[in-house]
Amino acid sequence: MFYIIGMQERKIESLIKDCARSSGFDLVGICAADSGDLAARLNEWLDRSYQGEMKYMENPSRRDPESVLPSVRTIIVVGLNYRWADSSEGEQEAMISKYAWGADYHRVMKPMLQSFSEQIQTLLPANHFRPYVDTGPVVEKHWAQKAGLGWIGKHTNVLNMQGSSWFFLGVVLTDAELPTDIPAEDHCGTCSLCIEACPTGAIVEPYVLDARLCISYLTIELRGSIPRKLRPAIGHRIFGCDDCQDVCPWNRFAHAGDPRFTPRSEILSATLRDYLRLTPEEFRQRFAQTNVLRAKYRGFLRNCLVAAGNLRKSELKIEIERHLNAEDEMIREHAVWALAQFPDAEVKSLLRQLRERESSPLVLEELNHWLS
Repeated sequence: MFYIIGMQERKIESLIKDCARSSGFDLVGICAADSGDLAARLNEWLDRSYQGEMKYMENPSRRDPESVLPSVRTIIVVGLNYRWADSSEGEQEAMISKYAWGADYHRVMKPMLQSFSEQIQTLLPANHFRPYVDTGPVVEKHWAQKAGLGWIGKHTNVLNMQGSSWFFLGVVLTDAELPTDIPAEDHCGTCSLCIEACPTGAIVEPYVLDARLCISYLTIELRGSIPRKLRPAIGHRIFGCDDCQDVCPWNRFAHAGDPRFTPRSEILSATLRDYLRLTPEEFRQRFAQTNVLRAKYRGFLRNCLVAAGNLRKSELKIEIERHLNAEDEMIREHAVWALAQFPDAEVKSLLRQLRERESSPLVLEELNHWLS
């Protein structure tokens, strides 16, 4: 074990933070690897089944960083701003969350964290360092609050008074024992705008999110059918949701993010008609090296069909109808739902014809719902 004492502590701490900034990070803080009440809070959340299909949240390693690095003593947390104001953001017909407008943050931050780790390794050659950017069993938000980067708001995102909540997190676990920063204090006060703004009521109480209701979960993490009762609330969001962050008063202090997250014009200007026509290969090419690939083609198309049904634009009907013959039964199911949002006799007739030849119980259940 390598220990630092006396005046050298402050020097090493400053050097480490200088390394973080020289590696390109906007925020950096240090905290002891003491989990505190993390396990109890995480277990309570899991007991309520709020994780939905995110089985990785059940990994026992998330409760204790020692299961990731047995000798861990300290966690260094870094943040990278990504928010870019754009006058066209409110005009998107097919809404994609701001964090996915530019480059995939994993691709951006991984080499940055590696460079940062190598720099501090030269400062503390006897110690070990293990970096993660949303890729290991680490609850980044918990450590970010402890390290002073910001507090966990009522919407369960980390935010601060300087950079808002529009930043990505990365961590470096180490067995070096370092001086720590003061944990961030909560500054949400009596504000409840994020809770009121959530389209699906996913923030079931302050600081508690039922992921099963969250549009980000429904459009990205969920692999199967989106529950029928939640589809209307999704509106024309096809990848993620920013509503709780958009209304947060602290986010008025947001400033320009890393240039690699500059919004792609084709994402801001694309229409649902464009997206509904994409083949699997075109989808991969269009969203190469972006976070949108996380939804995978069938999930993305499912989301677009829900959005098309909610928008009810006549020019989208023919695009929806094309997917009634899709090989994937989940796609056919959501195409039926989307078409059923156009209340006219022609649609009813088409749905009846579909029912005559459909064999999938999943699709038949959707058809019967609208033809009953």
